[in-house]
Amino acid sequence: MTLLTSPQLARLTRLLSTLGLASVNHAGRHVLKWATRDTIRVWSDGLVLQGSMENLRTLSQISRGTFEPFEVELFKQAVRPGMTVVDVGANIGYYTLLAARLAGPSGTVYAFEPDPRTFTTLDANVRGNGLSNVFLIAKAASDRSDIRELHMSRTAQYSGLYSYAEMDSVVATTPVETVAIDDVLQDDTVDVIKMDVEGEEAAALRGLSHALAASSDPRLFLEFNPVTLAAAGVSAESFLGQLRTTFRNVLVIDERQRRLVPIGSERLTKRVNLYLRGYVGGRE
Repeated sequence: MTLLTSPQLARLTRLLSTLGLASVNHAGRHVLKWATRDTIRVWSDGLVLQGSMENLRTLSQISRGTFEPFEVELFKQAVRPGMTVVDVGANIGYYTLLAARLAGPSGTVYAFEPDPRTFTTLDANVRGNGLSNVFLIAKAASDRSDIRELHMSRTAQYSGLYSYAEMDSVVATTPVETVAIDDVLQDDTVDVIKMDVEGEEAAALRGLSHALAASSDPRLFLEFNPVTLAAAGVSAESFLGQLRTTFRNVLVIDERQRRLVPIGSERLTKRVNLYLRGYVGGRE
């Protein structure tokens, strides 16, 4: 199988930038898929990740260290040996792999990924790095067990239980199982959570309430997107209120200035990544 190394990927990325990604996406994608056999491999942080042409942008950013660099730094600081980490919406597994290595053999990582295309890559990346402390769950995290329709986006990272106008084109739908994270963890506590589930965040947090309440100082990295929340029938204001009554510190991760910005009384109208600490379980 032909695999792109990091230097080759860097050269390909520069070429795509020169040609223009839009033209390549429409005119050259099939040629590039054929040339690479639709498998790209990069190295970062002592880990190896592979994916398809659809993952090109993410893999390129990971290889250059430009993929959410400040959030990645905060995540690395949060995870310690022996911890339990939950990656909800694991995608191809970058945060899963980081967490597994940092938590070590005495730690445990639970990775949830419902898109069957991406789950295959996630599984390959976990096995490819020889990680034995990762449990993979091919289900969508929610607040209860059910069967739902997964809207499979052309770019798998946008797949979710809801469709919305701004979503990358939906190529198919498929039934998936949903599960409460508490039911998977059973009596385990949780130390660090990364959550990006395209609008299902409020329900997924409700399904994690028992583990959060039993944990000493859980930390949450969360995508907050008013568009996907609205598709789920959740207002940005109500979800932000839920977060404020659940965590003492609700902080915006400012990638540009590499700083954490406390949330005041203002509304959040755009997609941001949040870092939450100080679990109070709904008590003021």
